[in-house]
Amino acid sequence: MPQTNGGFLLARLVTSQLRATPIDTSESGWQAKLEHSVSDAFRRDIVTLSEQAGGLAAANDCLTALACSFGKGLPLREIWPALASAVSAGQTYNEADVERVLRAFGRYIIEAGDAGHAVYRLFHQELVGYFTQDHARVRAADDTLCMMLLTQLNTGDSSQTINPYLLRHGAAHLQRLGPDIREAFATQAGEDPDIFGPMFAAAQSDLAVQCIETAQFERGLHLSASAVALFRQIALAHVELRSHLAAALNVHSIASAGMGDFDTGLASAAECVALYRTLSQQDTTAYEPQLANALLGLAQSYDRVGEKNQALETAHDSLRHWRLLAEQDNDLHQPGLAACLVTLGTMMFEAGELTRSATTTEEAVDLYHTLAASNPYYLKHLASALTSLSPELSALGRFSAAHEANVEAVAICRELVREVPDLYQKELAAALVALSNSLARQGQATYALTAAAEAVDLFRLLHAREPNIAANELATALYVHSQRLSDVGQLEAALADAGEVVDLRRQLHTASPRRLDLSDQLARALGNQAGVLRRLGMHSETVETLSEAALIYRQLASQDASRYTRPLMRTLNNLTVVLADIGRFHDALATAAEQHEIAIQHSVWVEDPQAWLAAAETMALAYAAVGESDAAQSAMAMALTNLRSSPDNDAAIARAESLLAYYLAQAGRVSEALEPAASAVEKLLRLYRSRGAAYLTGLRSAASTAGDLQERLGNYAAAMQYHRLAYELSSTLSRTNALEGAAGLSTAGQAIAGILIRQGQTDAAVSFVSECLERLSNAVGSEQAEFLWSALNIAVTWMNEGIYDQALTLLEPLVQAKRPVDAATFYALALLTFAYQALNRREDSGQALQRLQAMMEQLPEDEPLKVDIQRLIDRMNWRS
Repeated sequence: MPQTNGGFLLARLVTSQLRATPIDTSESGWQAKLEHSVSDAFRRDIVTLSEQAGGLAAANDCLTALACSFGKGLPLREIWPALASAVSAGQTYNEADVERVLRAFGRYIIEAGDAGHAVYRLFHQELVGYFTQDHARVRAADDTLCMMLLTQLNTGDSSQTINPYLLRHGAAHLQRLGPDIREAFATQAGEDPDIFGPMFAAAQSDLAVQCIETAQFERGLHLSASAVALFRQIALAHVELRSHLAAALNVHSIASAGMGDFDTGLASAAECVALYRTLSQQDTTAYEPQLANALLGLAQSYDRVGEKNQALETAHDSLRHWRLLAEQDNDLHQPGLAACLVTLGTMMFEAGELTRSATTTEEAVDLYHTLAASNPYYLKHLASALTSLSPELSALGRFSAAHEANVEAVAICRELVREVPDLYQKELAAALVALSNSLARQGQATYALTAAAEAVDLFRLLHAREPNIAANELATALYVHSQRLSDVGQLEAALADAGEVVDLRRQLHTASPRRLDLSDQLARALGNQAGVLRRLGMHSETVETLSEAALIYRQLASQDASRYTRPLMRTLNNLTVVLADIGRFHDALATAAEQHEIAIQHSVWVEDPQAWLAAAETMALAYAAVGESDAAQSAMAMALTNLRSSPDNDAAIARAESLLAYYLAQAGRVSEALEPAASAVEKLLRLYRSRGAAYLTGLRSAASTAGDLQERLGNYAAAMQYHRLAYELSSTLSRTNALEGAAGLSTAGQAIAGILIRQGQTDAAVSFVSECLERLSNAVGSEQAEFLWSALNIAVTWMNEGIYDQALTLLEPLVQAKRPVDAATFYALALLTFAYQALNRREDSGQALQRLQAMMEQLPEDEPLKVDIQRLIDRMNWRS
C-alpha cells in the first residue's frame, strides 16, 4: 500500500476492510482498490456497514452524536438517542437504534465506565474530526443537551436523579454554546441552591478542568475553589455527593499547583485520598480506580513540596492498587497501571534509583506497546513513556537503547502528526528535544542541532496559538537548542537563544512569583546563559549572570533547604571556577568557602556524596589558585574522611582519591600520590565490571592520572598498563559518545606514544600512532576538529622528542585537507613551520609562513585569535 496520510488509523481501517472483503493481489492494479485516506476509508466503511446499523442516515447521526460528547463518552440510555435525534434531519432514534449502530461499528467505539454506568466514545480523534465538521449539527447537539438539563432541573428533580452525564459534562456543552447561556444557567442555579447547587458545583469543576488544560490556572483555581466550597456544604446533607467533593478536590489540587501554591495542592490531594479511601471501603468496585488515581496525584503533590520519600511511598501505594485492579480486569485497568508506572519511574530516577526506575518505565512501555497494538489512542502515551525512559537508560550507560527509545518516540509522533497535524505537535516537539539530547551524547552534533531546531519551530507555532500553554515548553526547547549551537561552535547564536530562555523564564516567574519551581527554572536559565558567555570570553558578564543565579538559589534554599541546597552549591561551584579563571582568586576562595560551609552545615556527604565532593574539589582548586597547596590537600583529605563515613560511596571516594593524588603530585609528593591513585582505579574498575558503563568515564580519568604518576617516577611498565586501560576505555566510550571518547583516545594515545619513544621503540610508536589515528577517525571523522586537535597533540609529542620527520608526516596532510579556516588549522601550520625550520628546510618553512599570513587576512579585525597567531608568526620570522 502506498504511503499516505492517515498512518496507523488508515492501516487499521484498510486492514479491517481487507478481512471483510479480501483482494486478489495477483491481479494487475490491485492497489487502486485500496483507500488512500482516512476519510475515504471510513466513508467506505459507513456505506458498507450502514445496512447493519439501520441505514446510512442512522449510522451518520448516531456516530456524530458520539463525536459531540465529552469526558469518557455518552451513556446508551437517554442521552445518546436524544443527541442522535438532535443532529438528524427530522429522524427520532431510540435505544434499539443506537444499539444497532454500536454493534455494527463496535471496532471504532471504546466502552468505559463512568459513575457506575457504561459510556461510549469514538476511539480516535481523527474520527471525531470527521463527524464534527458540520458546526450546525454540533450546536444542535449542545442545544438539546442543555435543554434536557434545564428540563430535568425545572421539574424539581434532585441531583441524584439527574442523568450523570448531564451532571458531569453539562458545563462543557454550555462552554461550547457561549457565555450568555452559561450566565443564564448560573443565575438559575443561584435561585434554588438545593436543586441547582450540585449541578452548578459540577459545572464549575468541569470548567476548571478546561481552564487547567489551557494553562488558565488562576481562573481554574477560582472555579475549583468555588466547586469545593459548594460540594463541601452540600455533602453535609447529601452523603452521596462526597464522591463529587473528592473529584473537585482533585481538580483544586492541580489548579493550586499550577499557581505555585503547592501546600494547598497537597492538602487538597490528601483530603481527596481520604474521601476515596472511605468510599472505596463502602464500594470497592466503584471507587477503587478513583482511589488509585488520587494516590498518584497525592504522590505528585508530595514531590512538588520536596517530600521525596513520602512521594515515593505514596506512588508505590498507588501502584499496589493499580496492580490489584489489573488482576481483576486487565483490559480495563491496564492504562491506569501504565500511567502510574511512568510517574513512579520518573520519581525513582530523580531519587537516584537508576536501575529500578528504568525497569519500572520499561514495564510501562511494554504495556503501552500492547495497548497501542489494538488501539492507536495509546500511541501518544507510548511515545511519552519512551521519552521518559531515555534519560533513565542513559544514566545506566545504555546509550544505544536510550537513543532507540527516542527514535521510536519521534517516529510515532511524526505519524500521529501526519494523521492529525494540530493535535500531536506538542508530543512530537517534546520527543525531538529528547532525541536531540541522545544524538548529542553520541557525538552527532549536526543531527542533534537539527532535531532541536525542529522542536523550537514547533513550540513557537504552539506558543503563537496558545501563549499560556507552550511558554514553558518553548523555553525548554530553546535551552536545548542553545546547548546544541554551543556544541558546534555557533556561540553567538547560542547566546541569543540562551537570552531568550532567560526572558521567557523571567516572564513566567513574574506572572507567578510565589512558584518556587519557576524561580528554579529562571536560575537554571541564567546558569546556561553564563556557560555561553564564558565560552565567548565575556568574563564580567559571566560573573554577573552566575551571581544573579546564586542569589535566586540562596532565597530558594532559605525557603526549602532540602530541595534547593544542591542547586545553590552547583551554582557557587561554577562561580568559583569562573572567578579563578579570570584571576580573582581571593573572590573565588570566598565563594568556594561559602559552598563548602553549606555542604558541612547540611551534612551533604550523607545524602549526596557527589555534591559534597564537588564542594571539596572546588575548595581545593581555590586554595591551590592562591598558592595554599597544603590547604588544598587538606580539603580533599577531609572529603575522603567524610565520604568514607557513609556506606556505598565507592564512586565518590574513588574520585576524591584521584583528586588527592593530583594535588599531592602538584606539590611534588608524587610517591605519596601513588597509593590513592591506585586505590581509585581499583574501586572504579570493580564498579565498572559489576555495574556497567555508568562508571566508564570516571575509571578512564583515574587510570590516566595513575599512569601519569607512574610515568613521572620512571615506572614505564606500570604507566603503560594504566594508559593502555585508559586508551581502551576511551575507545569503548567513543562508540556511544564520540566527542568525549575522542578526547580520551588523544590523551592516552599521546602518553603511550611518548613512553614508547623514551624506551627507544620508535617503530612501535609510529605503528601505534597510526592505529590511534584510525580509531580517532572512526570516532569523529578525519575532517572533524576533534581529530585535528588530537593529531596535533601527537605531532607535538614527536617534535618534543626530536622526531621531526614523523611530525611532518602527520602535519602535512592536515594543512592540505579542505576544511573551513579554524584555530586548529592555524596551529597546524604554525607547528609545520617549526618542523620545517628544525630540519633546515627553509623554503618549505617560508611557504608555510606565507600560507599562514594569507589565512590571517581572512579573519575579521575583531577576531581574538589573530593576536595569538600574529605572535607565532613574529616568533617564526625572528627564528628565520
